[in-house]
Amino acid sequence: MPVILKKLPGMIRKPVAGPGGAGGHSNDHNLATGTHYDDGTTDATAGDIKHDPNHLALPAGDGGSSVPGAISTTPVGADGLKPLNFDTALIKPKKKKSPREVHASIKVISVSNISNVEQKFTADFELTLRWIDPTMIGIKSTPANPVDWNKPGVWNPKISIKNALELSRLEDSVVKKIEDSRIGLVRESARYRGAMSEYLELEDFPFDQQDLTIVVASAKPASSVTFIQPSNDQVRVGRFLLPEWAMKPPKWEVVQTDPADSAEGKVYSELHIKLQARRLWSSYIWNVGLVVGMIGMYSYLLLPSVVRLCGCSFAGVFFFCVR
Repeated sequence: MPVILKKLPGMIRKPVAGPGGAGGHSNDHNLATGTHYDDGTTDATAGDIKHDPNHLALPAGDGGSSVPGAISTTPVGADGLKPLNFDTALIKPKKKKSPREVHASIKVISVSNISNVEQKFTADFELTLRWIDPTMIGIKSTPANPVDWNKPGVWNPKISIKNALELSRLEDSVVKKIEDSRIGLVRESARYRGAMSEYLELEDFPFDQQDLTIVVASAKPASSVTFIQPSNDQVRVGRFLLPEWAMKPPKWEVVQTDPADSAEGKVYSELHIKLQARRLWSSYIWNVGLVVGMIGMYSYLLLPSVVRLCGCSFAGVFFFCVR
């Protein structure tokens, strides 16, 4: 016996003209294109992309995912580093709210001092950060109409150098701009100069190797901000102005802090840039050997006089006591 399905009201949807005209297509990048129906629903067409301010779609070679048809842009950085190759399309948002991604690149211009006693090192470096801010989509910045970065709603990762001791941020070097207004890509770069703390492990002195770490941290918890691992060409090291040290290729890692270290029990994301320095032990061996040799030579030359002096003194004391 055939089953007869009764047509219920609302089961048949009639296509209506959409915001873009007949056929229901829209040119608004904030709306998914497709067919609009009289019940308020929309069938999105293939290739529709929704903007997610928390994620960037990176090329497949960089460990990210690319979207077919996306236009790849390669902004040129003033720091001389090869910039991140961003896709202008963002991956689709997840159901669960995810932290905003911050991409970092760093150029260490010089390292000028490592203090064993004060447990610190001095460096001059430039830090560049990139992130997505949806409020910057479609914004055109001009000298006559600059962006108000302090406007309510404008997102900021609130970055600082966690292990800074006597570190200055050169305000004249700060550059903050919209790098791609189509997706709200923001770039901020600044130059830092000064001393940072570092626990030096001296058990193997003078054959030791030290990791001089620049700790980039955010004042926002890891649930709001997370750092992305830089690629190999995003960390560069320039001059090393210390004759008794040699520089090795740097290392870096993204870590999560221990909630026990926070008064509120929160977890924070940090980017650790480690400049590997190896002590040149030959200079220390030569200096120590030279000093010891000089002491030995003077002791040898002065030894006969010392013996005669000690002998006369002993003889005088013995004669006095016997008498």
